[in-house]
Amino acid sequence: MDSVKDSETKMAKLKPKDTIMRHPQILDEALHYFKQITTKVSLKGNLTLIQHLTKMESIGLKHGIPADGVDILLRLALSGNLAESVNTRILKCLIPATELHQNCITSAVSLFCTGKSTTSTRTLFIRWLISVFDLISCKDVLSSLYNFFFCLLMDDKMCPSLCHLLYLLTRKEHVKAYRVRSLLELQSRKGLQPHILGLLSIYKVFCPELVSLTLPSRIKMYFRNSKLLFASELKIITKNNSGDPVRDYRLGLGESMKPPPRSVKRVSV
Repeated sequence: MDSVKDSETKMAKLKPKDTIMRHPQILDEALHYFKQITTKVSLKGNLTLIQHLTKMESIGLKHGIPADGVDILLRLALSGNLAESVNTRILKCLIPATELHQNCITSAVSLFCTGKSTTSTRTLFIRWLISVFDLISCKDVLSSLYNFFFCLLMDDKMCPSLCHLLYLLTRKEHVKAYRVRSLLELQSRKGLQPHILGLLSIYKVFCPELVSLTLPSRIKMYFRNSKLLFASELKIITKNNSGDPVRDYRLGLGESMKPPPRSVKRVSV
């Protein structure tokens, strides 16, 4: 434990200016290290892991992570090979610098479905998906797993965030009488839950004949327990990366990136 604290203290002394000025090389080195992890790695006394993690956090929260880097880190966080505390730190600083490609989302969701990671990590991943929802171009990948996500609503810990994600994904074709019944039964067992009411509210928008409940019109009250992970940081990074529409964004991996398109979340918390 002391060695971990000592290493974190050393990393705290790293000058932010130095990290920012050299961030492409530093990020490249960190991603190369994380990509090599294929078996369980202990955090205790692992100075190399802590160093790369700390550097990546600094860069991710200031500049964002390129799409290929997001892919590497998501696979690792959901693989079950790292301590839960490390997975938490990865997901909380994993701000995409650009739009996310289909392979990244497909591989991450596939790992999520295997259940290799802990419930806490899986819940945080759902919150991460909600946080970056506007940057996911291939939402059909998530939509195709609508029923899978819906079936996980029985999990008390994941339920609030899953309701929020399903709210964002819901289209008219997803609204079925049996799903409304399931939500009402869930509500009767758990008591009055705002996140369940939130999902019912969007069902009522598409199929009012299936939902007879009178529901509040204020959307924010529904999903207070699944807050966005890095709302302010993402806003700043997106603004910085889209400031010049003719500029290429080369971030760490030598990848040319276009500014993310504008879009609006259906709910903001």
